[in-house]
Amino acid sequence: MKLIGDRNIKEKIIPAGAHLVPKKLPKQEQRQENNTKESKLERDLNGKPVLKLIPMEKILVHTPTQEEYVELMRVFECGGWRYLGGSLPTKYNYWKYNREETCISAGMNYLMGGEVGKIGYQDKQICLNEGCKVILPNEFYEIEGVTPEIRKEINEYFDNLES
Repeated sequence: MKLIGDRNIKEKIIPAGAHLVPKKLPKQEQRQENNTKESKLERDLNGKPVLKLIPMEKILVHTPTQEEYVELMRVFECGGWRYLGGSLPTKYNYWKYNREETCISAGMNYLMGGEVGKIGYQDKQICLNEGCKVILPNEFYEIEGVTPEIRKEINEYFDNLES
């Protein structure tokens, strides 16, 4: 206790900068904080989930629906993979070009000499003609160990960015 004037007052230690911390976080930050607390996934500085994906040579993932394509692009982005030009997988919608026949290289773009961590899109028949193996998203997720729970968490992260 400190004696101030003629009153005894307990000294309260406040950490530096504590007065700058808001009492209540905005809704989006609360959701991200809640997801991070419950998450088993590693996160980057922006809170994006981080995956360690293994590139697969001459394997392409067939995304017959727009929804499967979007989810796969989110997983690829969390894995640190980029399109050949360097853009994030979620930045452009390349599914619209080949639609139900869209295939995405699994982290090793065979069209450009097998560059690791780079993806590209192609028509399914062209992939098969090139001698590539074509798998569905669920096969890719199983090989990579990306469980439905992990995909749910990744989708929640991206959905929160859009809201």
